[in-house]
Amino acid sequence: MTRKGVHSARVMTHARLLLLSDQGLKDRDVAARAGVSTVTVASIRRKFVEGGLKAALHEKSRPKQAPKLDAHGTAILIAEVCSAPEGRET
Repeated sequence: MTRKGVHSARVMTHARLLLLSDQGLKDRDVAARAGVSTVTVASIRRKFVEGGLKAALHEKSRPKQAPKLDAHGTAILIAEVCSAPEGRET
């Protein structure tokens, strides 16, 4: 994975952290080599222990923000934007 293919920078960093951790290095040494914080290293190692490789490499999907307008509000907005301007000569 670290040598072939196209993966996000976050996934590659997590893979490198796991590889360095597998060499028996302490969290602070892994963090120094990878250029991340020790909290990040500890978090990735915990995710690996609790959920396996997939959980450590890929984040869970986050809930999306609810839409600000419903279908009726969207229709009104589109109608307003597409209408001719009032109070001005065209």
